[in-house]
Amino acid sequence: MISISGMTDPIKAPASNHQPLINAQNTLKNILKCDHKCPDLAEMLKGPTSDQYAKHVDSSEQEFVKSDYVQLPESLSDQIDHLECRCFMGVLPEINYAWMTVDHRLFLWNYETGKDIYTYEDQDQIICSVGLVKPKPDVFGSHINYVLVVTTPLQVIVLAMSYTAAREGEPCRVTLFATDMSVSSDDVQLGQIAGTDDGRIFMVGDNGHLYELDYRHPDTWFGPQCKLLCRTSSAFTHYLPTIFRTATPDANAKSLAIDNERKVLYILKKNNSIEVIYLGDPKNNFLPAAKNTDIGNSARLMCRQNSMMYDATEFELQSIHVISKMESNRIHLLGVTNKGFRLYFTHEQSAVRFMSVSDSSTDRRPNVLELVHVRVPPPVNTQTNGTTMPQMLLPVHASYYDCGIFVAARSMSEDKDSIIMTARELGEVVHQQTTTGIMMMGQRSGFVENSSSVECDEGKIWAIVETNVANRGQRHMNEITEPLTRASRQFLILTNTALLFYKKQRPVDVLHQLLLKSHGDLDANRQEFRSFFECYGQIQACAMCLNIICASFALHMPEQENVIRGATRLFFECEEKLFRKENQIISSNHLAKAVAPPATGYSSKHDGFVLYFARLLSPVWEKEIFQANFDQKSNEHYTRLQKSLIDVKYELEKLKKFMDLNSSFHMSADLLDSRFQSVDRDTIQSRLNEQQSLHELYLLLAQSIEAISFIDFLIDAGVQEILQCVPEESKNEVFKLTLENMLTSPQGRVLSRELVIAAINKYGTTYTHVGFDVVSDLLQRRCSSFFGPTDVAFYKGMENVRRAQKAETDFERTSALSESLTFFKEAAEYVTDEKLARVCMEYRHQGYHVGAVELALECANKFDPQQQGLAYAEGRQAPSDPRLTFYNIRVACYDRVFDTLMEAKMLRDGTLQHPKVVNPSNYAAEVFAKALASQDKLFHYSLYAWLRHNGLKSELLAVDTAYLIPFFNDCVDPMEAKEFLWQYYRRRENYYEAALCLEKLAKDSSNLKLTKRVEYLALAVVNARCRDSKHQRRQEATELLQNLEEHVEVARIQVRLHQILPSCGPEGDRISQSLDDRLASITELFMIAKEFNVYDEVLYIMKIADHYDLPYLQQVWKAIIEQNELIAQKEAISPFALLKPKIVHLAERLYPSKFVFPVDIVIQILESYCFQHRDAIQVGFVANALLCAGIPVDILEDAYITDLESKRPPWRSEEECEYLLSQINYIKSL
Repeated sequence: MISISGMTDPIKAPASNHQPLINAQNTLKNILKCDHKCPDLAEMLKGPTSDQYAKHVDSSEQEFVKSDYVQLPESLSDQIDHLECRCFMGVLPEINYAWMTVDHRLFLWNYETGKDIYTYEDQDQIICSVGLVKPKPDVFGSHINYVLVVTTPLQVIVLAMSYTAAREGEPCRVTLFATDMSVSSDDVQLGQIAGTDDGRIFMVGDNGHLYELDYRHPDTWFGPQCKLLCRTSSAFTHYLPTIFRTATPDANAKSLAIDNERKVLYILKKNNSIEVIYLGDPKNNFLPAAKNTDIGNSARLMCRQNSMMYDATEFELQSIHVISKMESNRIHLLGVTNKGFRLYFTHEQSAVRFMSVSDSSTDRRPNVLELVHVRVPPPVNTQTNGTTMPQMLLPVHASYYDCGIFVAARSMSEDKDSIIMTARELGEVVHQQTTTGIMMMGQRSGFVENSSSVECDEGKIWAIVETNVANRGQRHMNEITEPLTRASRQFLILTNTALLFYKKQRPVDVLHQLLLKSHGDLDANRQEFRSFFECYGQIQACAMCLNIICASFALHMPEQENVIRGATRLFFECEEKLFRKENQIISSNHLAKAVAPPATGYSSKHDGFVLYFARLLSPVWEKEIFQANFDQKSNEHYTRLQKSLIDVKYELEKLKKFMDLNSSFHMSADLLDSRFQSVDRDTIQSRLNEQQSLHELYLLLAQSIEAISFIDFLIDAGVQEILQCVPEESKNEVFKLTLENMLTSPQGRVLSRELVIAAINKYGTTYTHVGFDVVSDLLQRRCSSFFGPTDVAFYKGMENVRRAQKAETDFERTSALSESLTFFKEAAEYVTDEKLARVCMEYRHQGYHVGAVELALECANKFDPQQQGLAYAEGRQAPSDPRLTFYNIRVACYDRVFDTLMEAKMLRDGTLQHPKVVNPSNYAAEVFAKALASQDKLFHYSLYAWLRHNGLKSELLAVDTAYLIPFFNDCVDPMEAKEFLWQYYRRRENYYEAALCLEKLAKDSSNLKLTKRVEYLALAVVNARCRDSKHQRRQEATELLQNLEEHVEVARIQVRLHQILPSCGPEGDRISQSLDDRLASITELFMIAKEFNVYDEVLYIMKIADHYDLPYLQQVWKAIIEQNELIAQKEAISPFALLKPKIVHLAERLYPSKFVFPVDIVIQILESYCFQHRDAIQVGFVANALLCAGIPVDILEDAYITDLESKRPPWRSEEECEYLLSQINYIKSL
């Protein structure tokens, strides 16, 4: 039996199958966490010292290669020739300019073009130093990008600089502006100019003091616009004239370094000590925090622990460099000594010894400066004219360090230097297997670097910088993850004659060079490739092959074709014949692979692909896409995000191109493929698993590209306006949305659809001139797999709804609504309950209730095509039954129909008005007809239950479907069902069935009074008497009518007994009450009537039952006469006054029954009684009574004559016969 009760809350429609994407996500998950995670520098610097270096012999494997050489312009060389006093040089990599001072003139030279030279000579003092720093906020206009600080012995000059970066076809542009900001330097030569990110400027004086240049807005009323603060002198000396200021013993600053991330300033002093200043205290923005004055001795003792004997003088610091958070959270400063030793410091106590102390999310105030490690200089063999010669530890006079790369200049002579360059050795890694099967990088014990040394033939080195300053401190330490398309790190070395450019080669650059050199002939260079793969591991090397292939797709040069072919072959053959060693044992299988245990993981090709794919996605994969704030910062966020997304999409498209060109790599496996022939079952299963994984990754790749296209569209379309159209209940979740959960979680897909609808709403309200289908058209073209055909169909439906809202004519509106319904029905399987409710509400608002009904029913069928909801309703309905989900989904859809039907009823009844509904009655009939036209059995049952619950009996009686009668038979209380069905049958002239229902109601109903039962029986008789054209068996109808009439007669007797018995005492009352709740049998009624002497009913029952018992009959009639006398005595009247009506009444009910009213017997009994009281009555008393009851005269006459002639007692005496004869004569006289 179907149950329509116990409906639970509706749930959302089942989401589409995301399992392949989820599997791919899980494959990427650990990669994204671990691949970019590089060990902290403190973890690698084990022990007090280290001296491990690696050297590459092959030139193609050299870490640093000379990439460019730019000669000093001839015009600047001529200026040097005219030098009178002093000349200084430096580099401003922020703007791609070098600077040179010749006496009082400053020259800025664009070393990229080699032509643009800017001259500044607006003052006549010898220029000592030049520095480029960031401006203070709100001092200059937005067009000012930098502040150029120029120092002379007499003053410090502040110049504002506007800088426009180079664009396609246009060089960079630099413009200097005079600011009228200058301050006296009091004969102190200031150098080492450095600035913080918030615009503070520090410099070191030749008197050993540290100065800060403070400048203000030109419109400042109080105080000077520019002033020079000596930060290393006592406060009271600021108020003394310059002539009285003397150098203090502690004023011996040599150089400085600023850590903008941690807000720390380090001062290197001439006595080989370092002081730490904290700049982040809001109350004191120059707070001395720590100092180390025993650096040389500490370094010497640390070396002695490892049996390294050095003199303390070899640890005299030449420069200091900040170590960024990207490289370490526990080591903060690097000092370079005059002999090339590198000293590593921490400014947090015990930060290296206790790993938990460090927390990258917080910036702690420095509390100590502790030397934690000494790095010994590399064993340098300087390259000279093609030969190498050992070299002693030469003095270092210039150095550069950032994110693991160290470049230094060593003095070989007064006019010649050598360059030493070191970087972490990425080939010295140990590959560890992770739980995902991907090989990840770990670090071997100790700290190993590559080192290169080259002789500088271009003169003395003035400065060493890195060309890309914007990424300073933010460069990723694991270079193996970088794409080939990203420029490698480049270092600029300024000499007195030229600029030298050295490029740091990454592993992928090395492999690319090997491929270029091979010209496609991998076999000829097999050993080099094998060495490379062994150095970095097959997985990393496969990832680099993909890196090179994808990068080469965009170059379109002839030599790149060989590179692509070679890298592709390396990728696919890395585990096969290309790198097989000579002594490898070959099996006889078709794969020509070495015999090995059954594979337990994926191949290097698979894992290399995963690794490269993860690296491409990582910049945007877990980043929150949308922001809750609508301000300038959010605009900047979307601009940056869009650029990142476009870059990632560009790389993903190239990877997809590779996959499409090599479709067999990821397409579903064919067991007939030769790869699966003659191999064991475990191997086959392993390869099938790999093929499945690659196919899932390919799906994720394709959908990632389309999801990025979708986000790009949202940003271009006005993302902030679109977000305002998102429902309030979804906004918080939308602001947490990432590319990862957008692709791999059902909730992410739901939110993506919310965003599409928001975009449709936005376009529908503000851009009607561009068409209502602009969003769906774009998604269909650019996101066809991320938003499948059903998604697009749903969005087209929404667009047509918006078109209906804006329609100017009724025809256009109805046409748009009809088209929207068509699209919604195509997408019905993916419409959530919430969306369905919103669409149905909009349909009702548009006066399209029929569409709301049709769509909701279509959704129910699409969600549950196997009718599992119906099976649940018809089954045992256990709470754990999985079919309950489908049942609830259907119920939720039906609720939308019921809401629509109720509104249609209200329109029909006039309790609700709708401007688009002209004829409410016909309109409501059409809506109900649409619902009733459904072939969904469970819906019909739910609809009938809803109609009953809402008291809509008239609507229910009007229903004419094949499901109504089974519903009442299966789902409704039987008596309630019969109560409805007899009316339902009668309304359709099916009188026979109506009579049967009424009979059932009268007989089987519980808690029903006798009068109602009799009423049902009477109605049943009425229906049974009607001619029923639908029931062809006349005999059955006749029999039914006879039975019903008999039941009615018996029921009437029961009614009379029920009315009489209360007067028969308590027992009679009890019996009467029992007779009021049921229909008794005729036998039971006879016994009751007999027991309580209700003789009238006894006779009537005998009549109905055709029961003949003459002795008892005579006894009853006599008892009736006796009862009559008793009643007359009580009422003190003549018994004959009561007897005549009694005789008439009984005769009318009983005549002509021969069983209970044989006329001759009845006359005999009555006349015998009258004879005994003949003096009290008139002649013909009995005859008149019987005549009044309608008994014919001739019948009476024959009965009298028969009694007279029979001479039966009491008619034997003459007197008795005369009495009887007088009665006969009376009858004859009538």
